[in-house]
Amino acid sequence: MPYTPKKAPKKPKGKPTAFESGAEVYVQSQSKQGGSTGWIRGTIVAIDANQAEVQLNSQTTVSVPNSDVLILGASFKAKQGISDMTALDVLHEGAIQENILVRYYSDKIYTYVGPTLISVNPYKLLPIYTKELISEYQHGTIDEPHVFAVAEHAYQEMRSGKNQTILISGESGAGKTEATKIVLRYLTERAQGESMHIRKQILDANPVLEAFGNAKTIRNNNSSRFGKYFQVQFNANSEIVGAVIIKYLLEKSRVVSQASDERNYHIFYQLCKGCTDEERQSLHIRNVEDYNYINKSGCFDIDGVDDEEEFATVREAFTTVGISDENVYNVFRFVSAILMLGNVEITEDDNRIATIAGEEELQIVSELLRFDFMELKRALTYRTMSVGRGHRVSIHKIPLDKEKVTNTRDALAKELYGCLFDWLVNVLNKSVDRPKETRKTLGVLDIFGFEVFDKNSFEQLCINYANEKLHNQFIHYYFKHEQQEYEQENINVEFIEYKDNTKCLQLIENKGGIGSWPGLLSLLQEECSLKSADDRSFVSKINKELKDREHYIHSKIKPKLFGVQHFAGDVMYDVTGFLEKNKDTLHTDIIQLVQAATDEFLIDVMHYSKSIQQAKSSGKLLLTVAYQFRDQVESLIKMLGSTQSNYIRCLKPNSTKSSFQFNGGMILQQLQYSGVLESIRIRRAGYAVRMTCADFTRRFNVLVELVDRQKDPKVAATKVLKDSGMQIGRQYQVGNSKVFLKTTDEIAFLEKLVVKKIEKQLLFIQSRVRGFLVRKMYKRLRLATIIIQRYIRRHLAVKRREEIRKAIVMIQAEWRAAQARVEVDKLREERGLEKLSEKKKEAQEEKPGTKAKEEAAKARVAKEASKQTKKKKKMKSSGAPGLDVDEEAEKEKEQDINDLVSLMKEMVGGDEDLVQDKLIKILSSESFARQNSLKLTSKETGQKLDVDELNNLPASELLQYYMEAKGSVESLLHTLRKQSQGLGGVLDREIIMKGWLLKESKENSNKWKLRYCVLLPGKLMCFVSSDCVELRSEFKLKDCDIKEARTLKPDDVYSYSFALKTHHFRVHFAAPTRSNQLDWIKQIRKSRSKVSAGGPLGMLDDDTALFIVRLGWMFIYFESQEDTQALVAQGKQQDSGGASMYKYFCVLQDDHLHWYKDETCSVFVGQFCLDENCEVNFPSFDERFQNMDVVKVNTKGSTLVLGSPDGYAMRLWLEDMNSVVNLAKQKLIQKIYKDSKLGSNLHEPLIRSGWIWKFYPQVTTSTASSLPDNVDQPGWYRRFCVLVADSYLHFFEDAECAILSESYSISGCDASMVGESLIKVESGNPSSMNGFNNTHQVQTAHKLKIVLKDGKVYELAMGSEESAYQWLADLKQISIAAARLQAMPTAMQEGWLALGRGKVAHLGNGKDDQMPSSVITLSSGRVLSIENWKARYCVVTSGTLTIYANSSMNDLKGEIGLSECTVRIHGSPREITGNMLKNFHHIFELLLTANGQVHMFILACQSEKEMWDWAAKIDSAKTQALTEHQFDSNGMVKSPFLRKEGSGEGEVATSSEGNPSAGGEMVKAIDFEGYLFKESKRTGHWKKRYFVLCGKQLLYYMDDECALLCGEFQLKDAIAWKQSDDQLGIKGQRGNKFSVCSPNRVLELAAEDLETAKLWVKAIDSAVERRETEVAVNKVFDEREIRVYLQDSTFQVLRIEEGATAADVAAQMAQQVGLETKLEQFALVELTNKSDTRILQSNENVCQTVRRWNKTSMAAATLCQTSESLLEFKLIFMKVICVTDEDSKVTSPVFKHIEYSQALHVVRRYLPLEEHECVELAALQTLVDYGPNVQPENGFLAVDVLRYIPQHVVARSVNTRDDVFRVECDILLRLNRLWESHITVDTAKNMYLDIVRRSGLYGCIFYEDVEPVDVYEELPKKLVIGINEWGVHILDATSVANKRHLMTFDYYDVKKWTTSTSQLSLHLGSVDDRVKFVFSLPSGKPKEAANFMKVYVSIQASRPNLTNTLPREPAHQEDSWESSQALALLEPEDETD
Repeated sequence: MPYTPKKAPKKPKGKPTAFESGAEVYVQSQSKQGGSTGWIRGTIVAIDANQAEVQLNSQTTVSVPNSDVLILGASFKAKQGISDMTALDVLHEGAIQENILVRYYSDKIYTYVGPTLISVNPYKLLPIYTKELISEYQHGTIDEPHVFAVAEHAYQEMRSGKNQTILISGESGAGKTEATKIVLRYLTERAQGESMHIRKQILDANPVLEAFGNAKTIRNNNSSRFGKYFQVQFNANSEIVGAVIIKYLLEKSRVVSQASDERNYHIFYQLCKGCTDEERQSLHIRNVEDYNYINKSGCFDIDGVDDEEEFATVREAFTTVGISDENVYNVFRFVSAILMLGNVEITEDDNRIATIAGEEELQIVSELLRFDFMELKRALTYRTMSVGRGHRVSIHKIPLDKEKVTNTRDALAKELYGCLFDWLVNVLNKSVDRPKETRKTLGVLDIFGFEVFDKNSFEQLCINYANEKLHNQFIHYYFKHEQQEYEQENINVEFIEYKDNTKCLQLIENKGGIGSWPGLLSLLQEECSLKSADDRSFVSKINKELKDREHYIHSKIKPKLFGVQHFAGDVMYDVTGFLEKNKDTLHTDIIQLVQAATDEFLIDVMHYSKSIQQAKSSGKLLLTVAYQFRDQVESLIKMLGSTQSNYIRCLKPNSTKSSFQFNGGMILQQLQYSGVLESIRIRRAGYAVRMTCADFTRRFNVLVELVDRQKDPKVAATKVLKDSGMQIGRQYQVGNSKVFLKTTDEIAFLEKLVVKKIEKQLLFIQSRVRGFLVRKMYKRLRLATIIIQRYIRRHLAVKRREEIRKAIVMIQAEWRAAQARVEVDKLREERGLEKLSEKKKEAQEEKPGTKAKEEAAKARVAKEASKQTKKKKKMKSSGAPGLDVDEEAEKEKEQDINDLVSLMKEMVGGDEDLVQDKLIKILSSESFARQNSLKLTSKETGQKLDVDELNNLPASELLQYYMEAKGSVESLLHTLRKQSQGLGGVLDREIIMKGWLLKESKENSNKWKLRYCVLLPGKLMCFVSSDCVELRSEFKLKDCDIKEARTLKPDDVYSYSFALKTHHFRVHFAAPTRSNQLDWIKQIRKSRSKVSAGGPLGMLDDDTALFIVRLGWMFIYFESQEDTQALVAQGKQQDSGGASMYKYFCVLQDDHLHWYKDETCSVFVGQFCLDENCEVNFPSFDERFQNMDVVKVNTKGSTLVLGSPDGYAMRLWLEDMNSVVNLAKQKLIQKIYKDSKLGSNLHEPLIRSGWIWKFYPQVTTSTASSLPDNVDQPGWYRRFCVLVADSYLHFFEDAECAILSESYSISGCDASMVGESLIKVESGNPSSMNGFNNTHQVQTAHKLKIVLKDGKVYELAMGSEESAYQWLADLKQISIAAARLQAMPTAMQEGWLALGRGKVAHLGNGKDDQMPSSVITLSSGRVLSIENWKARYCVVTSGTLTIYANSSMNDLKGEIGLSECTVRIHGSPREITGNMLKNFHHIFELLLTANGQVHMFILACQSEKEMWDWAAKIDSAKTQALTEHQFDSNGMVKSPFLRKEGSGEGEVATSSEGNPSAGGEMVKAIDFEGYLFKESKRTGHWKKRYFVLCGKQLLYYMDDECALLCGEFQLKDAIAWKQSDDQLGIKGQRGNKFSVCSPNRVLELAAEDLETAKLWVKAIDSAVERRETEVAVNKVFDEREIRVYLQDSTFQVLRIEEGATAADVAAQMAQQVGLETKLEQFALVELTNKSDTRILQSNENVCQTVRRWNKTSMAAATLCQTSESLLEFKLIFMKVICVTDEDSKVTSPVFKHIEYSQALHVVRRYLPLEEHECVELAALQTLVDYGPNVQPENGFLAVDVLRYIPQHVVARSVNTRDDVFRVECDILLRLNRLWESHITVDTAKNMYLDIVRRSGLYGCIFYEDVEPVDVYEELPKKLVIGINEWGVHILDATSVANKRHLMTFDYYDVKKWTTSTSQLSLHLGSVDDRVKFVFSLPSGKPKEAANFMKVYVSIQASRPNLTNTLPREPAHQEDSWESSQALALLEPEDETD
């Protein structure tokens, strides 16, 4: 396949390549601190065009862009390192890092990158520097990378005639010094000549240089503080003859000061510890701790280093290099003098004139340096100044201050040490330098690496300048090396671009002049020549001259900084001290003192002083450090250019100096600084991947053809590359001995080709192997098949004979059965005739008159017929006319017919028209005429009569026509008799169900009619009334489908619909209740299949009738082969996509499924029993049945599959079969339960049964008797639980219910779901028990809690959540039903009524929407207005009319006492205006008198009969109540409540709890009663109601007579909460408000005073029996019914769906509180632990948020602790986006209230207001709280004053009682002025908000616990960040009293922001010069803060008056997150560093 290269932009870390899932790659890794740790291996899990999912070795998965993924080469497939990384098949950062890492952990610290050696410091001793190893490298027997190998290569190249240089570079601590010593050691061992002395001198020069030039730093214990170049000299025989040492830039500042935990130069400590006693006395040497120059850092020793031994080594080295003992003594004398000079103490008098306080130390210094004491003292403390010119010059001695004297002393010490070091280097060179004998040289350069610190000074500039020069030389050298390799291999390569740092060097070293511009060093030299110059003038000059130059960085914010863009990165330099360090001179007095010295050693040493040289030159030449260093560097570069370079790059693996710790990020950074990565980039610019042709063909051997493998590797490699489709030159080239590939993409492509070819070959091999195996298996199977067939044929023949025999027997049986059925039919017919005769006799006994007349008429008719026959025969025989006889016969016949008509009239109720209609209908039917040959002709005209003419005939003539046709009236009389019996003679036992239903009209689907329906087997009849006389419609139920119609709700009463559907009709019915609807559906389904015919489907007899559940044609398939063969014999095959199915007519009859050959069911095929072991379900997709829907039936041993193309029919079959199976299972459980010890005498139906877990608590003496015998310790025990309808819960120890463990009555119990938790099982589990696992002792279970009426608590657990909820529902239903049954008085009348009342009073507490008022005009002319017109389920008991919302009677709407009621009957109204409930048109009125006021209630029924029944029952109940009530002495009816004798309002009664209905048979026990104020949720007004606390019910009435119940409140799970005693309530009282909260409702109440409120709360708590543990449990919040709070602590209870998001709940909350504004400015805020807040995202699932809280460890802790401190969890509805100009225009009072509540919180905690502003706000808040005209109690605010004042003002001012009084007085004065101005509450809120809006912090979202991490300015350690429309605000939060606003970052100043998990970074300033502020926030808050910034930036950008001021987007910055792109598009950026 051809190869197509990708066009992808080049990235600095490697070009993106094409990967596949499963490939091994490198990705960048981050440390926990945010820094990079380099590259790490991973495996691609998934990849697309942009990103890849990579699984790391730590099993974590990360998502990274494809550009940040690097390929893993084959070199690391076996995890083996490579000595030369140019041999890597992929060359990038990841491969380099891993190769170094692998070798490092294998103690191979050296690795090549081309000609460069990489050395990693192991921080431990390795045995790799032995003499044996030196010998191996010398003789070339080893080629492993090593310093010895580099030294050997340089030595060999030097021998060939080219001078060599080995450049060793790296950071401090990387091992440069050790590498230098190793190289020198190897050279001296390798090239030692005859003189061993020279070799030792060269080696011993190192200890001297290290003692005087090395020191301990934080990074390195032996850090070289100077650069050095060892030039080893060789003679013509390549033997060492000498050496030259060149030093660069000694760090002299270390002499007088060191950083913490660092040391001065080693010689100071070695001298103090290793000198002799004589030297210590003569040189005045003290202890190390006594010298000021070396005791400041606190570090005196180095671990593992003995300074005394090192000093002895230095002494020996001095002797070796030829320094005399005298000079050695002089050196030590100088060192001691320098140390003592630091101890010279300097003081200052009042005139700031410095004096020498420590003259003893100065005397010692002068003695050691051999200066005159007074001259030395004068030179230090005075400055000589010359004034005037020529002959008028005058000399003045100016005294110096302490600072200048100290600087002079330190400058002298540094100059002395620097000159001493130069002298030592010069002496060493004199002793080892042999220029005359030198013919060749090999230099070793040990120089400092690139340095970047927090503060970079003059030394760093010089060091980085030197590194720039060396980097430039290195890049040119490496580029030349690459070109040589291409030339050797004859490869054509285009010009390779590389980073040239020439411009950066020009910026530093340009000398200026004509046509050129000066660089940094030239400008520094120029500035140093000016006497008035200082650091500030220098930085001003370079900013002016160089600000536009490339690589220069101009700092606008910090004026003392400038920057340079080096090759290794940008560095900012601080110019402080630049000029002084560059000059490095002594002042004139010190110079003159030195020049006047007589000590020869001092003169020799100070000869190297730059200041002395400058003085000798008379100031003509200004010698600066920078110019000298530049000359040294240029000289070094020239020397390197004349030699051949060899490079060693030393690296630090970590910053802790630890072995076996490897930081990949640090390694890569050092490779970048050292230029190695740039060399790699140069390599990648050409052909990055290189392999020898032999290696290439060996790796891709699969692609090489068999013929080509014998050829030359170059030819084979060329052919492979050509066949791959890659382009020569563009993607690859083949050299003389190597293959050059452009990128790693080519390697990846070739690897894919290898994989594909291997797969192809594998498939070929597999196909051959499979073919062989299949052929072998076929032969074996063929032989076995022949043998099996022989035996099968024999078996089939035997089986066929047996089947024929059985068929003959079956035919005989069927014939005998047919004969028997004929006999049975005869017997049934005879039995039916006998029953009919018995019924006739009974009817005759009941109606003797009617029966007698009927018999008499029949007898006369028969007698007359006999007479007529005889007469006709007689006349015929005689032949005479018989006219007279005929007339007589006609008269008798007419009389008989009239008698029959009279009889028929009596049978139909005396209505002759009905008899006439019946006869006309019969005579006019075609079937009657056809069967009886009837001809209706007129007796007068002989013409045929039509229907209209028949209507004019009397009933007697019609009857005569009937008798002429039929001959008898027996059948007619039988039909009329059936009609007279109501249902046409249907027996009562044939009626399945009857009752009233609402039926849909056939003509109009919107019209419904009330019909009395009777369900018979196979049909449904609908009558007009319950007497079943007038039949309106009849429906045949055969083949009909019935299902619910949930969308139809025709009436408020009949609201539960269902539909009947057949091929002929579709009709809807509606039932009044849900249970009634389900009963009708169930019974109709049974009725539609009940068959009364004979045959296989018939009923055996009336008592043992079988019900046909369902029948129809089905396809049947058996999984077992034997059953299938039985179907083949008689079935009709249907191919169903892979399986043979056979079509049969199936009948589901009771618990058996029969199938027949046809619809006649005459040929029986088989049957299947649906018992309790069956499972019926829809199977998963099966290709065998892909053409139809199937149902699978599984039972023991076999599986049956039923199929049909009709999917709807199959669902019906599935439902019916599941019903049969469930019924069988239930019957089995009932049988086991009935046969058990408990159930044998129990007749109650079983509700639910199954295995559960029951918890038994600690066994004590009191509880031991009530526990089962096998319970001996607390825990969970397995029990078989049975719940029956009599409200008892039984526990058995086995499923057979043989051993009863215990039983409990659950009547009135409280059952609740506890939730999912872990339980420890104490006994084994059954194999299938609601999902329990029987292999572990710890189970995950769903627990229920049951609290019985006596207070006992039981815990149950189920294995599945579904099972737990089913048990909970059944327990609640049985408990409520049983409690209601026990408590409810006997109902005298119950049913649905329409109920309404006028506007005078409000009935009930329901929240139903009101219907528009209705106006009705009664028949009397009276007009009534009705409101709240609702359908209610009403119950009349003795003295009470109880009103419910539904027929289940679980939602009480109100009660009406009937003692003082009057009933008025009105009937149907004359006129209706408005809305009346459908069919409720029969009106009666109920008048109630209470407290002298008449309350009118209007009630309506559906029929007149019901109206009279209700009125009679109400009147009867009133009479019964009056007879049962007791009267007091005044004749008034006593209250229906039971109170203690003498008890009044508020006292607790002692009787037991009673029923909450007013009046009745049961007397109530009152726990507490009295008047309270109740807040109306609709209007917000407070209404006075009389409250009665009875048990766990709180009832409230219109007055204390308790006649009119207004509502009730269930106290189940309720909590009573009272406001604080000092909080303002209603009616001017404090603390008198309290709330009663339940999971479904909140009741706001208020008492007359504080004490009464406390009594009520105490009484409610006592009634509920609330314990602390239960309070804790209630804190596990409901996930579907939640509270949403406002900032003022008020809340709304919202019912939410499972998938409701935060935006949905916010919208629901806004609708609930009446908020109409922009909802995008509002959000839900999650508050936990009273302080932790989190703003919910708009798409966040609220149910999951609450569920997550419930599942936290904190929620779990609430279940077992009593503290309330951990239970805080709220959802707060807040305004999170505030825009001042928009918010001020909103007039909504709800919006203002929310804004005001939030402003109170902000003012209280955050706003740094002045005291007068606080007083103004406090006065306005007080006015809002107390009202415009309500004075505070006693005129003071002492209790509340602190909550009106912000916290910082309270902490700063309110400290004493006087301060409190002063602040309170100021507030009261301002409050009085506001009252005088008649300010309203709304106006006060607006004034309050206007003041807050003027603050810059209005609308802020605040974030606390903020700490500064990296900030430009010094900030406090504790901050608060606020974000609003104006910017980001920083507040001081170190103390409450010192809260102040520090700074604000405007969005136009914030050019960029980035976020991480816990940090927010703000970038300020211009694009080129930014200031960065980094803050640490709590986890997750930075992202949230960044989102708010984004919103507000978008708001700012959208304002038309501000848009034009925004900066425009630069065209070249597509990926930049700068503010210049447009504020509206600014996104937060995730920071990965």
